[in-house]
Amino acid sequence: MKFTASKKVLENLVRRGGIAAMIPTDGDGDEKIKDATKASVLVKAASGSVTFMSSITGAVASMHQVQAGEGLSVQEPGEVCIPVRDLAAIAGDSGDDETIGVSFTPNPGEDKLDHSTSVQSSGDTIVTNVAGGKAKVRSKIISYPASQFERPAFPESPAVAEMKAEVLRKAYNAVSFAVDQKHFAGINNKVMIADHEGGLHCAGTDGHRCAISLIPKDGLKSLSLPVALLADYAYLTPAVAVLADGEDVSILQDKDGLHMTIVGASDAGTTTVRISMVDDAIKSKFPNWKVVLGLKMASSIEIAKAELAKGLKHVARVNPARSYYVFEPKNDHVSVSARAVGESMFDVAADIRPTSTASRSRTT
Repeated sequence: MKFTASKKVLENLVRRGGIAAMIPTDGDGDEKIKDATKASVLVKAASGSVTFMSSITGAVASMHQVQAGEGLSVQEPGEVCIPVRDLAAIAGDSGDDETIGVSFTPNPGEDKLDHSTSVQSSGDTIVTNVAGGKAKVRSKIISYPASQFERPAFPESPAVAEMKAEVLRKAYNAVSFAVDQKHFAGINNKVMIADHEGGLHCAGTDGHRCAISLIPKDGLKSLSLPVALLADYAYLTPAVAVLADGEDVSILQDKDGLHMTIVGASDAGTTTVRISMVDDAIKSKFPNWKVVLGLKMASSIEIAKAELAKGLKHVARVNPARSYYVFEPKNDHVSVSARAVGESMFDVAADIRPTSTASRSRTT
């Protein structure tokens, strides 16, 4: 196997195709320690394209394919598993003006045993950085046989929603703060993507707070009802993060209802990330986020985002682990105070006033 790529193309292949390999696993990552292919990308060079693929069995799988052309040429077809973090480090350290040659040299005779893993090394991948026609750096990465890689399925599924990448990313990022991001089990580490009243909503909650973001119908290229997708934050976040502005994005749902797929397509290649979802029994335990949309406030006031941020920053000196915030609407402003409860009460307050010249959004 042998191909040459620009820094930009190789970085995209690693970041997008290696999503699953770079996600931390539950516990100490024993699965990836015992089986080196779990922390590797399957690199497949064909006559007209290069594909990077990674997988966490039964959880998430990612694939990125780039057609040969500007920034990529294939000299010899073949495939091999390469540790993703080693390849990512080399791509990241490469200069923008460099081309990067990737070639695999198999071991003569039998495979060598890498004692840190149960999988035997099948040879070395040589990565050569070239600038001005001269080789600058040569790196060697122990690699593993493609036959040991558990290839995930990417079945054809119908699209339930289509939009631009920046539309999805903005809605998703707006709710991520309310998700319990530290746990791999339970219901509060998940994000809901669902239709409601003609639009598409993202919802996240940790059981104490709930954030909901709307993608209105005019922000979607297509929407097929019904949509109710619930998946882990840890798997969804990197899939959304790698998408580039202007990229066409499709969200697919498998017929079994247990997997969703995010597909991003542009001139730079095609990214496919397939993510397992929870079953209906667990999905029913997700808090009823729609009730928040129907809340009726006795009083409300519109304030500028910058003014709210300034007020919160002023009171944030109180220990957040032992405090709570109190919002009190007044006639012409909102008073916010942070109160820390311990042996004594510590109270800091600030006034937030409406600003007519600033961009405003409704706060409830």
